[in-house]
Amino acid sequence: MLIRPAAGAALLLVTALTYHFPGHTWLQSDTQVYGPILEHQYDASLFTRELIVQHPHVSYTLYDEIVLGLRKATGMSMFAALKGQQAWWRFGQVTGCYLLATAAGLSAPAAVLAAAALSLGATILGPSVLTIEYEPVPRGFAVALLILGMGLAVHARFWLAGLALAGSLWYHPPTVAPVVLVLAVAAIRRRPGGLWRTLAAVGVAAGVLFVAARIQATEPQILFGRLTPELEQLQRMRASYNWISAWWQTWGNKWLAHYLLLYALGLAAAWRIWGALPVLWRWLALGLPLYGMLSMPASYLLLEQGKWALMPQFQPMRAVLFVTLMGVLLCVLAGAHAASRRRWAEAFLWAIPVYGIPANMWLWDWPPAPRLLTIVLLAALAAMALLVQHRPWGWVALAAAVTLPFFAIPRFAGIRNYPPLHTPEVAELAAWAKSHTPREALFLFPHARRSLDPGIFRVQAQRALYVDWKGGGQVNYFAALAFEWWRRWKEVGGHPNAPLSWYAERGIDYIVVAPGRRYPDAQASFVNSRYRVYATR
Repeated sequence: MLIRPAAGAALLLVTALTYHFPGHTWLQSDTQVYGPILEHQYDASLFTRELIVQHPHVSYTLYDEIVLGLRKATGMSMFAALKGQQAWWRFGQVTGCYLLATAAGLSAPAAVLAAAALSLGATILGPSVLTIEYEPVPRGFAVALLILGMGLAVHARFWLAGLALAGSLWYHPPTVAPVVLVLAVAAIRRRPGGLWRTLAAVGVAAGVLFVAARIQATEPQILFGRLTPELEQLQRMRASYNWISAWWQTWGNKWLAHYLLLYALGLAAAWRIWGALPVLWRWLALGLPLYGMLSMPASYLLLEQGKWALMPQFQPMRAVLFVTLMGVLLCVLAGAHAASRRRWAEAFLWAIPVYGIPANMWLWDWPPAPRLLTIVLLAALAAMALLVQHRPWGWVALAAAVTLPFFAIPRFAGIRNYPPLHTPEVAELAAWAKSHTPREALFLFPHARRSLDPGIFRVQAQRALYVDWKGGGQVNYFAALAFEWWRRWKEVGGHPNAPLSWYAERGIDYIVVAPGRRYPDAQASFVNSRYRVYATR
């Protein structure tokens, strides 16, 4: 039995704690884009005039088909279908961390502590990804499944590992690519031999995904062309996280020092526990961080020099996630093994980066005093808990080391992973629009600029927007969308005080402005403390 009932219950508790920290969100990021696409697939009468729905970027994923299938089979809402998957796969991610830890020789209680530490999450600076996604998006599901797949693979459950990695591929192919590549190299070396069963399952899943992508009658994405100078300039402005030169402009060489230190820590931890790692674990420990480090120069050559149009879609530098993920995991394992040899000081030192990453993000930044104290105390608690785990009262220390970080980091270290965006005023506005305007109505927030309120409104009201900042997130995928979005964005920004007739000429039915913005010759259709709505006709 890979997981005993007591350990399973503990992993369920850890999963529940992740909803407190690092947390979970809705309509704060990419669900603002996926939401209209998924709603239109379920009900074609919705969002007929929405630009991002006219250019959906879900051809090379089964994320939308899975959500649509769940809704049609059960009648549940889109929110329930997505959040239900998020909860299930988060548990899978926590379980995968536990399996990776037990395969490296940790006892069940120590493995639960390791899984909890990994479940505190980490922000991957530069490419803007997370080890635990707050939103129910394809990349988050894919990361969870690939960690579960790795955990099963190192326990030689090759068919089950293949199913998990196949699911990861179906949700988000670029995310699972580094793991599949490392496993393929290991299989070629026949270490271990049964790994071909895992890769066979992934191969079948890839075939299914290819057929599904061919069947979908959507706009083709450019895979082998080159970016034009105009499109490159637009992508650099709207999606700078794909361009490593933009990282230099933002942080200088600080980000490089961060990842080099993480990479070095991972290598040092792997060397320290090398004898305890199974063969496949060694491949993962060395291969995935190396892939992540090499993804940065590869992206520079293929995207910034080669201008390959596939690269902004594949986003290779998001593989630096594995530098952080494996670095933190290996430090946890090294600390646990040090504690098993009664080396408390060494275990404490290994635990510093484990809690420093979720509590401070930058390894090279000296944290403020409350944050530093939180990191030090959590590291000391974890080291002590690992040291006394086999004593009669050891479970008390372990329980504290597992649970306290989820509350101490946000409370005492002051880490807030996302702002509170949902407001009663937006909800009230959306409820009015949903019940008092036609389904095909087109809205615009002309003065919102980069605010995320319009995207929240769009999904909650089920009404299309003429243009908004978040809606431009697909400029990586479709040139037609990119240039039309940019045209609209500049057009609206260049006419901040346009008359209602100007909006009507562009097909916009309603504009949403601040309460102080009035049109003397028109009566507001809706007013609350934050918004005033005018019909343009």
